[in-house]
Amino acid sequence: MDETVYGTVRSSIITMDPLPNMNQTYAKVKSVERVQTVVRGREQQGAQMAFVARSGNAHGGGEDKTKLLCTECKKTRHIAETCFQVIGYPTWWGEK
Repeated sequence: MDETVYGTVRSSIITMDPLPNMNQTYAKVKSVERVQTVVRGREQQGAQMAFVARSGNAHGGGEDKTKLLCTECKKTRHIAETCFQVIGYPTWWGEK
């Protein structure tokens, strides 16, 4: 267990009175993992965009999303780190 990621969630779980059941605990940990996945994806994209900007290969101020391919769902215009099938669908997604 990574103390930097899970230390806070572990502390909050063990201080709950009464202790949560396993489903509640799992949901809380899964939520933290989703947030970390999004944060890592944004950090990686930020580093990639900084490289593109430094190398002078920016396409009109942003990356060409048509060239992105998700390794999880095999769809274009996004990557696995930002794929809703991986990180979970937002509440506003609805029936789209």
